[in-house]
Amino acid sequence: RQRIAFATQRPSDLSSAIAVMAPDGSNLQVLGQGQEPAWSPDGERIAFSRTTDDGSTGIFVMRANGTDVRRLTTNPSGEDDNPAWTPDGMSIVFSRSTFVSLTPDPVASRSHRDLYTVAADGTGMTKLIGGPTDDFAPEWSPDGSRIAFLRIVDPASDGSEGIPQIWLASSDGSEPTQLTRLEQGGYRFDWSPDGSAFALDAACAIYIVNEEGRVQSRPTLGQDVSCAFDPVWSPDGARLVFTSGTDGHNDIYEMDLDGTSFGAYWTHIG
Repeated sequence: RQRIAFATQRPSDLSSAIAVMAPDGSNLQVLGQGQEPAWSPDGERIAFSRTTDDGSTGIFVMRANGTDVRRLTTNPSGEDDNPAWTPDGMSIVFSRSTFVSLTPDPVASRSHRDLYTVAADGTGMTKLIGGPTDDFAPEWSPDGSRIAFLRIVDPASDGSEGIPQIWLASSDGSEPTQLTRLEQGGYRFDWSPDGSAFALDAACAIYIVNEEGRVQSRPTLGQDVSCAFDPVWSPDGARLVFTSGTDGHNDIYEMDLDGTSFGAYWTHIG
């Protein structure tokens, strides 16, 4: 796979769109409405979340060129988001929340999300992990034996966010175990291609955390990077791609693991 998928917005249209570009920032293409794109293991498909005109959300899949869009889930009473593929490309895991109020406007409770799986053809939706905790942002290990996700153990009843940490569970959702115990928590993470580490963001910085949950390194960011978040590993594990920006104006950057050899791609679409 030689492309980067990301969500973007046009200045004239605040709805989120899925776009792809080459690793050097060239050949940018907007594929259609949606957010949170996730490549299939073979690079032929993209899973993403979308809110449709009727107000319902769901997990969708399309070909890498934006064609053959198919809806896998429908959640008229909440939000389905954070899709991630199994390593074999046969199913997708995602988080689901429910509305706590419909009057006067729908208010989604993001304080008690659960994890579900669904086959790539939209069949067999099953709850994987659920309960009083807030579980979201799931990702399979490269070998498919485990699943990592973010958990807030004691979410506030008013929906305000606590401090999320990375947890690990077996592929069937059993035996969840806390991995990180970071004071600032973690908000977006990505499993390294060899399964030995995680890249995560916290407090506008990027950290590399090992399999035992300890901080292994904190890459030094360039002077023009004010706040880095949403890190993703390159397929060879040699580089990181991340987002940086303020006031809603974000760009995509790449760097080596030691923070050197920066590259920046201006990704606002006119």
